[in-house]
Amino acid sequence: MLVERARSLGYLLVGLADLADKYEALGSLHAGTPGRTVERRDAMRKVAARFPAALREFDQTTRQEVQRRALAIDRALGDLLADVERSPVLAQLAAPEHAWIRAAAELHAYLREVLKVKRWLGGRGATPDLIAQLAAWHAECGDPRWPLAHWTAERLARIAAPPRGRVTDLAYEEVAARHGLEPAALRQLLFPAGEREDE
Repeated sequence: MLVERARSLGYLLVGLADLADKYEALGSLHAGTPGRTVERRDAMRKVAARFPAALREFDQTTRQEVQRRALAIDRALGDLLADVERSPVLAQLAAPEHAWIRAAAELHAYLREVLKVKRWLGGRGATPDLIAQLAAWHAECGDPRWPLAHWTAERLARIAAPPRGRVTDLAYEEVAARHGLEPAALRQLLFPAGEREDE
């Protein structure tokens, strides 16, 4: 029950953040140059890819209504975040001794994303053409916790040919660094008995 409640709250926050993004995108469409321009078509495709059915909402709402909805979402999100961020438990989780909890909470999701990117690369090198193709893939399949800018040419090259042939090493490096830990320290915290050589 506790896990379901936590996940439900997390989904609510993500959903509100997505709504904020959606109304910002619809507001940009309203503010853009009207007509059938290439830029407008591309912008509408991006909105439709990320927010299916949003263009119907765009067609049926005025610019003022989009602004009103955006403000309502911003207020709800701001109030909810303010309450969560004031929580003493959240402050406790920020303490250095809990760095492993923060890192562990991110590790599996990041490793899953790295494995998705590796499958998408399919052994291909990080060429400029491939990096351009990544934008479309990321818009449809990428985890928004790691935006397109995260997947640099250098990072893609390391995923395509990981050290020791193991992408898990890359995930530990990235997540540990984000939480002020050394990869070996994170592994030791998670696996006090040590890891097998094939892990």
